[in-house]
Order: sequence, then C-alpha cells, then structure tokens
Amino acid sequence: MSEGTPYFDLDPDKLSQEPGRFVDVDSDTPRVEFAAGLSFRPVLGENVMTSFVSFEPHTEAPRHAHDEEQITIVLEGELEFDVGGETRILTKGQLAIVPPNVPHGARTHDSA
Repeated sequence: MSEGTPYFDLDPDKLSQEPGRFVDVDSDTPRVEFAAGLSFRPVLGENVMTSFVSFEPHTEAPRHAHDEEQITIVLEGELEFDVGGETRILTKGQLAIVPPNVPHGARTHDSA
C-alpha cells in the first residue's frame, strides 16, 4: 500500500489514536433472530452499524430508527426497503444509506 495521494493522505492533525479491530462474522458475531425468518449478525462501530442479515420470503423488519448510520447492501435476492418514507425494491448490488435516527424498514415478497 502506498501513501501520498490526496485520498490516502495522513494528516497528523487528523489522525485518531483509537484502535481498529478485525471481525470474523461467523465466529465473532452471534446470530440474533428478531422475528421468524429474520436473523442478524450485527457489527457495531462508534457511529455506524453493519449487519449481516438473512430474510426468508414474506418476512418483515418493522420500521424503526437508531443512533447509528446504516448501509444496507443486497448480496442476493430482492428487498423492499423504506428509508424515511421513500420505498424502493433493491436487488443484488444495490444499496440504501440510512442516516442516524431516520425511520426505515424492509420486507421480502416471494423471493428473499
């Protein structure tokens, strides 16, 4: 890895002393089932949440909000996703960015 390009700048006045961490989702993150057919493996950072989520067909994650920013990426299947009242069908490779404390929810139809 090289340094020095504007995107990869190392400004000493902006560097954090906070340690990073590495996570193995399968072994470090317990699966949590919030509802029948809806399971999560959440990984929380300071201001962001990444969850590895599995939806069975005809499963819903009710509208909710939380302090962390959330980025939802569809890896396979399709997901009806509502962010702040705007709803779209997301398919493989599409994502939604949910700012902190914005109501959002999701559901699957015949295929998850």
